[in-house]
Amino acid sequence: AIQTPPEGYQAYYTDDGSIPGLESRKYTKPIPLPIGASDFSFVLFDEDGNASETVTCHYQFNVDLPLTHSQARNLLMQALVSAGTLADSQGNIPGGGGVKDYQIISVIESGGVYYYLIEEYFHPEDGGTQRTGNFYAVNPTTGQSHAASEDDNGVFHLSGL
Repeated sequence: AIQTPPEGYQAYYTDDGSIPGLESRKYTKPIPLPIGASDFSFVLFDEDGNASETVTCHYQFNVDLPLTHSQARNLLMQALVSAGTLADSQGNIPGGGGVKDYQIISVIESGGVYYYLIEEYFHPEDGGTQRTGNFYAVNPTTGQSHAASEDDNGVFHLSGL
């Protein structure tokens, strides 16, 4: 989380170290910290479009969990096949038309337990990549998979698949 700007200002950010602009993501709630190295840059814009100085922060977030990233991803995909969301463990969707892919974006805590937070992407047969807006969480101790939803305060809540 960042300290919210004074009235009349809005914060924008990038997560690749580039300089943020008005076309960048607007900061509205806490950002899950990616696993590994990341460079966030923040800038404030006033109502007239004037920018503050850019602030860049480097983070190194590592966590030692019983399951690796690929093991957690594979367990999620197996659970989605069992639930009928995926046709197979390669990410093909039932009826064809494309493939879904799953990327671990962070580790979150819920009820005193850490989970891998995984974002779903869709790759249609005609090319491209789309975020689906679906998030999942995998317990790295038990391997159990959950649907994850984020509330307006940036807190993730888990439910069954």
